[in-house]
Amino acid sequence: MNKLTKIILTFLLLVTVAMGYSTVAMADSKSEKQLITELELEIEVLGVTPIKKGLKSRKKYISALKEQLEEIQKQKEKEAKKQAVMDDLRKQIIDLSPDAKPVTDDSTDVADELDKDKDIIALKKQLEDIKKAKETADENKKAKQKKADEKKKAEKNKAEEKRKKADEKKKSDDKKQD
Repeated sequence: MNKLTKIILTFLLLVTVAMGYSTVAMADSKSEKQLITELELEIEVLGVTPIKKGLKSRKKYISALKEQLEEIQKQKEKEAKKQAVMDDLRKQIIDLSPDAKPVTDDSTDVADELDKDKDIIALKKQLEDIKKAKETADENKKAKQKKADEKKKAEKNKAEEKRKKADEKKKSDDKKQD
């Protein structure tokens, strides 16, 4: 029993010493845990809950988190581009017609891509309609101006002809009196 006790105590001593010293495997484990928490934090900052680990190994879970983070970032970039296009269209609409109210409302849910596409299409249609209306108004204004100019020219020509006739009549009257 003496030998068995010595072996057990030696084994316990070796285990405690081994646990006290950090090994390469333990260092990898700590860095993996830290990487997992960082990835989860980044995903949460973007407003999405990270996927659950489940029965995956740490390396598979890290790769799954990285994929989720990339997808979220791509989606955010896409939404930002759509928002920029919508803002530009709204600005053009307001520039063309200050009293026009854009078709879409700013309070709509930004997350739904189909609605965004519909909003963009509606804004483009409204912009084209306003441009067409403005063009027709400009054309009507030019046509009215042209008619007014022609009318003035006609009146001027009539007045000129009357003056010439009056001058000719005066000359003929002067010749008759002479």
